Amino acid sequence: MKTRKIVLISLCSALMFIFSQMTIPLPFTAVPLTMQVFGVILISSLMPSSISPVAILIYLLLGAIGIPVFAGFSGGFTALIGPNGGYLIGFLLMSIVTSITAASKNKIVVFTGAYVGLAIDYIFGVLQLKIVTGMTLGAALAAGLYPFIIKDIMMTAVAVIIAARVKNRIPERLLCRS
Repeated sequence: MKTRKIVLISLCSALMFIFSQMTIPLPFTAVPLTMQVFGVILISSLMPSSISPVAILIYLLLGAIGIPVFAGFSGGFTALIGPNGGYLIGFLLMSIVTSITAASKNKIVVFTGAYVGLAIDYIFGVLQLKIVTGMTLGAALAAGLYPFIIKDIMMTAVAVIIAARVKNRIPERLLCRS
């Protein structure tokens, strides 16, 4: 693996840590309001599929071994198997889908991929929240989807637009595409 690729993966993992700490706890749910979805979509829309999923995987592994990189400076394997873990695991799949479709020149494909990735993340997140807490599906949706969906739909669009504008200004050789 080239040094440039290792550096990009490390930088993207560090960006996920930063986006994860931009958090607002909500009193009615165990799921905090964060900028993590924005971070995953931005990184995955900007970087090729050989970099962004690896960066998200490293971010998840760092958190799993106890380094406090998750929202609210939390970490540990229990974060991945706890009420919020489905969202964290969903980030990896979101990154894969988004980064693959972001390679397209068709804006509809790029946006659709980002929103499919977001839907996958919500499916994993809400299901794990339901299973771990014993909530009904309706209660899990009320706690883990409804308070966040509008913000995440808007942040996904913003991340894709920013990535599209920035991507054209970054030399191909820097992104390890060549």
